[in-house]
Amino acid sequence: MGRGVVGFDLAELDWGDTPQERAASAKDFLLRVLDLALSRHRWEEPTYEPPPGLGGTCARTGRW
Repeated sequence: MGRGVVGFDLAELDWGDTPQERAASAKDFLLRVLDLALSRHRWEEPTYEPPPGLGGTCARTGRW
């Protein structure tokens, strides 16, 4: 059982051949993930509530 990415390891991705390519790829990946999260991409799809202690609201914004 996993937490959303079962059978997948980020280390298996081709991040580039040189340290510079790997750094640029990692930065681009992170920025795209953050952009999707901030736009709440597919947030309506989960149909469950997290177990107590694993979820909650942000103290600053009051949102998930």
